[in-house]
Amino acid sequence: MRGRRRALTCLILLGALILGALSISWGGWLAFRWVGLRSVRVAAVVVLLGGALDAARVRPLDTHRQVPQAWGHRHGPMLAAARYGVRLGVGPATILASWLWWSTFVIGCWSAWGVATTAAVAFALARFAVMFAIATGSTDGVAMAHRISLWRAAEGRVRRIGIATVTTLAVIVLIRGNR
Repeated sequence: MRGRRRALTCLILLGALILGALSISWGGWLAFRWVGLRSVRVAAVVVLLGGALDAARVRPLDTHRQVPQAWGHRHGPMLAAARYGVRLGVGPATILASWLWWSTFVIGCWSAWGVATTAAVAFALARFAVMFAIATGSTDGVAMAHRISLWRAAEGRVRRIGIATVTTLAVIVLIRGNR
């Protein structure tokens, strides 16, 4: 797939990813409001627990499955991109490499609507950027396998940076929310 069709398929994937991420984020935000869960302590404990579980290398809660490849073969690239994107946008509907999604989700739901939106869009953009960076330029399966191995080698460092970033942002949100 090349040219306009590839660009359109990428845009559909990105749009569906953002839509999936926003739907789960806004749904969670509304649920937190409805239940009345606004405790700073609960949010702080969830973030710290997520960091501890990541440090202990406990597998995150998710479906432990990738998006089915058959979707791409059965439905064509554009419909498959829409289906892939929505499922990828709802983090635990696929494979999560870290508890960061859960910590970010809780902080987003606990705090302001804008924070929930920002967290969802940041997740979707990060997931899309990694997929795009791995797939772009690979001409065959061997090149793709090599590129994936390079990304996996950097995964630990990226995870540590992500944990530090989310924990720092969570502390800032919690401190501001406690005023």
